[in-house]
Amino acid sequence: MTAQFRESIKIDGKEYGMASEPLESLIAREFSGSKEGFPEGYPVLAMTCTANWRGYIGYWIIEDNQLWLVDLKSGDPVDGDDNIYVEVAQNEFKRLDWRKTLFDYQKGNIKADWFTGQLVIEMGELIEYVHMGYSSQYEKYTLIDIEKGNVISKKTLSGEEYQNQR
Repeated sequence: MTAQFRESIKIDGKEYGMASEPLESLIAREFSGSKEGFPEGYPVLAMTCTANWRGYIGYWIIEDNQLWLVDLKSGDPVDGDDNIYVEVAQNEFKRLDWRKTLFDYQKGNIKADWFTGQLVIEMGELIEYVHMGYSSQYEKYTLIDIEKGNVISKKTLSGEEYQNQR
């Protein structure tokens, strides 16, 4: 697998890459490839390039100890089209209105109350680039435990400490 584009998260006014996909459980439920009214194996999110198998990039913020989804874009590096597409049948694509489909038209930032898990925030210098998934190594990492969209705990580890605990 090719190294993947990171989700983006803003913490205390600074942008970081995130080797976590907090939206994945919602995406899997909606686009698992087995939804009634669609051909078998559809709908699925359209991959924009090999560095973005999931078909989207989430933009997040932690504010008031809560995780919020700010935006979703395709992150297509070739043509700059930020729309996300769903393949509804073989080679048949439709633009996804993600606010409608996933969040019933909610406006503004959306609290990630569906998400419970750990965010892995990559910080500092890139120490070693690895051309696979989220395997590149960074100077340090901040691990943020989230429960139903609320920050439960945070800890920062050196790159070595993080690699040892993986």
